[in-house]
Amino acid sequence: MDKAAGLAMIRARWKDIAPAQKYDVDFFRPEDAPGVVRLITEIYGEKYPVEDYYIPERIIAKNASGDVVTMVARTPGGDVVAQAAIWRTSSPNPNLYESGQMMVLPDYRKTFALWHLNKLVRRCVDSRPEIHGLFGEAVTNHLTIQKTAPIFNLKPCALEVALMPDGAYEGEGAGKKRVSCLTLAAVYRDRRQALHLPAVCRDDLMPILSLLALDRETTFSSGAVPSEPESGITLQRFDAAGVIRCHVDGIGADFSDCVRDIDRDAGAVSVVEVFLRADTAAAPWAVSVLRERGFFLSGFVPLWFGADAILMQKLSVAPDFDTIKLHSPEAQALGERVRRDYQRVQT
Repeated sequence: MDKAAGLAMIRARWKDIAPAQKYDVDFFRPEDAPGVVRLITEIYGEKYPVEDYYIPERIIAKNASGDVVTMVARTPGGDVVAQAAIWRTSSPNPNLYESGQMMVLPDYRKTFALWHLNKLVRRCVDSRPEIHGLFGEAVTNHLTIQKTAPIFNLKPCALEVALMPDGAYEGEGAGKKRVSCLTLAAVYRDRRQALHLPAVCRDDLMPILSLLALDRETTFSSGAVPSEPESGITLQRFDAAGVIRCHVDGIGADFSDCVRDIDRDAGAVSVVEVFLRADTAAAPWAVSVLRERGFFLSGFVPLWFGADAILMQKLSVAPDFDTIKLHSPEAQALGERVRRDYQRVQT
């Protein structure tokens, strides 16, 4: 089954779900899969950027493997009225899980469904020693998800500007514009490690490091050209979202050429993200290479590679910073720093 078939099946079975029903919060069961697809379709239409979540069998398989842990609010009749999830994500670190997919049917948004789901997510995280850290990408067209961050001790660490595609949140008040995401992270099981950061970004990164309270041996410098000849880069394309995401697990002397090739191959892609492994002395030098090609500092993500990551972005669309909604003072300050760096790189 592909996305089109999944959507056709759900729409053939579509029914109105009565409001104000009682519900139980529980872990996903295979029979919940069509309800999860229906919920996603209700919120996103056809524009959720990951095809798997339109196909019930794939949702069942992901939960069976443990790569995804879905939790639902389920009525006595079996209707899914809300959900949340944690999952192994595009991060190369299998011990870093993403938290998100927090969706509630409009008629149930004045209930405590999302609060109860997040409490279940937190109990799940606490009980699994393989989960070293958690991060989430909270959309910034509203504040609902950001307000749940204290449940997980998640702290704002990056602003992924214009990440979500045109129209994905049209039904949520964002119109046809791209929507930015606030990255929030928490480290639950830490270990001491080296951290090499660019001196030019010190004032932008120090507030994030202070919030996360990591055990790091941190050095700020301009970096050094690496002695290794070749870079290790994994590139992911999210064509539906117009996003390319690059994981730079090894920084080599050819990094400038690699960035040039990424620029060339990006074409009409709206957003290019580069996650730089930050436990090597070459990381600050790599940041300078990226800045010369129009990349700005989006933030910092702990444990992305096992080691931490510096997150850089380049846009081919004009961002609308004024429409970005940020809840906490720390998130608002982060947003202003990202805006300033974007403007610096453009001049």
